[in-house]
Amino acid sequence: EHHFASTQPLKPLPGQTVEVTGAAPEVADKRLQEWLYGAPTSEGALLWRLLHLRVVLGLWMPTLAGTVLGWHSGAVDPLTVVLLLVGNFCMILGINLINDERDYQYSLKSNNDVKFIPELFATPYHLLAAGQITAAQLNRLSYGLLLASALAQIGLYLQVGWPVFFFYAITLLYLYTYNTPPIRYSYRGWGIGELGVLLGYGIFPLVGSYFIVSQSISWLPVLVSLPFGLLTVLSIFTHNLLHYRRDWLMRKRTLVVTLGPLRTFDVSALLTILIYAALLAIASLAHLPLST
Repeated sequence: EHHFASTQPLKPLPGQTVEVTGAAPEVADKRLQEWLYGAPTSEGALLWRLLHLRVVLGLWMPTLAGTVLGWHSGAVDPLTVVLLLVGNFCMILGINLINDERDYQYSLKSNNDVKFIPELFATPYHLLAAGQITAAQLNRLSYGLLLASALAQIGLYLQVGWPVFFFYAITLLYLYTYNTPPIRYSYRGWGIGELGVLLGYGIFPLVGSYFIVSQSISWLPVLVSLPFGLLTVLSIFTHNLLHYRRDWLMRKRTLVVTLGPLRTFDVSALLTILIYAALLAIASLAHLPLST
């Protein structure tokens, strides 16, 4: 329905010859589609597809940024850093898998006919729909990752103290209720899901990571959490845009469904500008070095 003509090469004029170099566009497109969406051919490829790193790494960035900020403030214990990064990564990955499994189960119960594309294997949701993995297997993997995350938090508690559990509990609460009944606030519209993403993936993980590493608190991690929180919102925003039609059929009222695809592009551009502008403002106010 949408023709992005400005991104396409112009057709040659009559009598004009165009030199073609490299692989034909359709061949390059086919290779890219196979790499992104092709059926896994081995257990390793299936596990790699389940990781869904294009989304998970974006959501993990606030934890990494808070860790780097805390490290910059003084000497830290390397074991604390490892437990923090690995524990939060396992939590985010486990929650991501749970969210896809919940969406799949909810789509099966939907009154609307949610079509599954059999050739698409882009996310854990698609792998479930195609029968590449069962819901029980995905749940075991998801909660195994959450268990590993909890064990890492126990290790951090022995290193830092009880405040670790405060940041972990409030972050886990926001993330787990995002797609899980009875709260399932990502389905309620009015940008509530995106606000939960800002807090659960962005602000609390960054501020908590800074505190765990530096064992102090200041306004610096709060300021830095704003652009990185917007980064997580942009990651989820883009992910929801890809599933816009499915979410609309499932009555999952994400902000993308509310705004529509065209306005979503505008909001995505605005979020991108705000992320860079906020980092520039923080550095200009001398809260961070200009090299940031």
